[in-house]
Amino acid sequence: MERAPLEAILRDARSQTAGPLLENAGQAWNHGFFFRGLTDTPAHPSERLREALVRGFGDVDAARDAMIDAGVDHFGSGWVWLAADTQASA
Repeated sequence: MERAPLEAILRDARSQTAGPLLENAGQAWNHGFFFRGLTDTPAHPSERLREALVRGFGDVDAARDAMIDAGVDHFGSGWVWLAADTQASA
């Protein structure tokens, strides 16, 4: 797997329940994903995201506060993901 794409390593490691390989490949993927998302131009959430944050948290500030709290309370890096289930019914 030395030259395999990271996504292929993750799929293979997950299918084999390879703990250390999955954990390390996952960390590498998370870091790359995180750093590709950084910008020096702050922006407000899109209307669709803002509406979802209001539905889920009450308002955008409450969502930000919940993510900060989760990161502070999380062992390790303190990274927190916000994900949406696009298959869920509204």
